[in-house]
Amino acid sequence: KQPTDKYLDGYFKSNRYAGSKDKRAMRGIIYNIYRNLRQYEFVIGSAEPRSLVIAYLLGQGDDAAKIAEKFNGEKYAAANLTDDETKAITEAKNLDDAPKAVSLNLADWQFDKFSSQFGDKAESEVEALNQTASLDVRINTAQTNIEDAKKALSKQDGLTFVCFAGGLRVPVPANEKAELSDKQRVVMGLRTEEISLVTENSTVPKEWIFSGVVKVVEPLGNENHLHVEINGESFVARCEGRRIVKVGAKIDIAFNLEQLHIFDAETTKVIYQTNHIDLTE
Repeated sequence: KQPTDKYLDGYFKSNRYAGSKDKRAMRGIIYNIYRNLRQYEFVIGSAEPRSLVIAYLLGQGDDAAKIAEKFNGEKYAAANLTDDETKAITEAKNLDDAPKAVSLNLADWQFDKFSSQFGDKAESEVEALNQTASLDVRINTAQTNIEDAKKALSKQDGLTFVCFAGGLRVPVPANEKAELSDKQRVVMGLRTEEISLVTENSTVPKEWIFSGVVKVVEPLGNENHLHVEINGESFVARCEGRRIVKVGAKIDIAFNLEQLHIFDAETTKVIYQTNHIDLTE
């Protein structure tokens, strides 16, 4: 057993056919199922992975015919629906009839614990815990400040970019649910583990690769942190500890924009994230 993110990273490396949109959709579906597991089990009457995906699709409004179109057995699609799965779709239960613990995606014992501790507020407490977590942006004030960290969005020909003062433009993967405005002041969030030295095994789109100069090499044992300057902007990337990289070297680094977060510069609220998308909203 291993964390889902790590498992998916390995799966995508072994299945290169999946594009960035495919990966984002798959991650979104998987985490949606995690958050709504008990509801889906109730609706479809099974905890089998295929059944849970079917329950998810029912929750999206798909009927039996639409689900059958997606489970068509073609190339990368899931195998055709079995007779039992088709029957389960036609006999799917309505969540209006679900016990309270099921509707809140809790085990019975968890529901009892929440009820005894929070009383009338139990439902709102559970719902709050079952939302995608908010994020904080950490800024090294020795190198920059919150004003300098603010960037502006640029929307051109249907594409959106985070634009830096020095000319760096980072593409924002499409997300129809995100409300982004042209020239909106934002802060871009991308963790160090999502910025890496490009190697022959890198699978990110070429638009997510940027050239820079190494300013500092920070050995950390099994990996190195590289302080890289790109168009006057500083980023910290990682590479394997056995990889020799010298200060002053010109390198290509890859941004894993599937993990990109964008914050409104004024309200500091998350206004965009590509990972963990709740597709039921």
